[in-house]
Amino acid sequence: MPKQRCSISVRNTRGREVNPRRLSSQENHLLNLALKTEQLGAKSSYPIEMARFLISFLAVAVACLFSTATSVPISTSNRGVQMAADFAIGSHNLVSKNANALKIIKIESVEYQIMPPSRAKYTMTVEVGKTVCKNVRGVNLADCALETGANAQTMTCNFVVLAVPNTDFSSYLLKDQCF
Repeated sequence: MPKQRCSISVRNTRGREVNPRRLSSQENHLLNLALKTEQLGAKSSYPIEMARFLISFLAVAVACLFSTATSVPISTSNRGVQMAADFAIGSHNLVSKNANALKIIKIESVEYQIMPPSRAKYTMTVEVGKTVCKNVRGVNLADCALETGANAQTMTCNFVVLAVPNTDFSSYLLKDQCF
């Protein structure tokens, strides 16, 4: 009697097939149990169907667990945070209708979240001030002094930046809200 092969297809939440070699030890145990039940010629397919369901359920749970990472606080002096903040204020100034450029005075809080593949999402609250420099493309904010006296103006901005940390690759400003 020829050996029968049992193939189980497990798909993740995106509909892509998961490699059975990458299953966890619990998933492998359930798969082996299903295969043994089938080899013994069990009259009911309930254990096999239950094992397939549990493997699919565990695969979906693991995928959901990794795709919904939680945000964690990060130091405001972190190089990646500084780069994301500079990108955010530069992008804000590009689309802003203010006559003078804005400059970051203080990064009040930042949360960091790892986003696959190799991206970081920075959610930050910053205090910005109006500078003496005109708001033109390519303005160097490091050389711009903040306005003082009656013209001094500060605001709080919330930015969300998606970036590849510690590189010069493209970043995206997902949220830009100043009040």
